[in-house]
Amino acid sequence: MSIRKIEEIGAGGFGTVWLIERITDGKSFALKELKNHDDPAVLTRFQTETRCLSKLNHPNIVKIVEHHLD
Repeated sequence: MSIRKIEEIGAGGFGTVWLIERITDGKSFALKELKNHDDPAVLTRFQTETRCLSKLNHPNIVKIVEHHLD
């Protein structure tokens, strides 16, 4: 997926969240980048978070469109 980072919209101990734009259609998304992506415990926690959030459907919870561990 070809994207363009627009601006940082949040940061914390776990990582940074960016507002991005998909170049192919101009659609906006949030992208979460992990700080310690080489740490197996961080990756496991992120995978668990992604799996749990992808099962939820609520207007006040960000919907996961897709996920990649690159």
